[in-house]
Amino acid sequence: MTLGRLLAKLGDVEESIERLQEASRQRPQSPEVHYQLALSLQRAGRRSDAAREFAEVERLNQARRAGGENPSPQQ
Repeated sequence: MTLGRLLAKLGDVEESIERLQEASRQRPQSPEVHYQLALSLQRAGRRSDAAREFAEVERLNQARRAGGENPSPQQ
């Protein structure tokens, strides 16, 4: 995830998205990964994809607050 964030800061948004998508596959329960991916998607102008990732962040955070350590993704 750190590489994805760095790439975004350096302006390589598309590569950042690719790296963060890989990180989200490896750590699907990480709200931070989905949040960083959403920010990169937003920077790339992919608003609907970014909105989907922001919604996933909210879902994961709600599940954690409710005590679910391993919430399953929405279908």
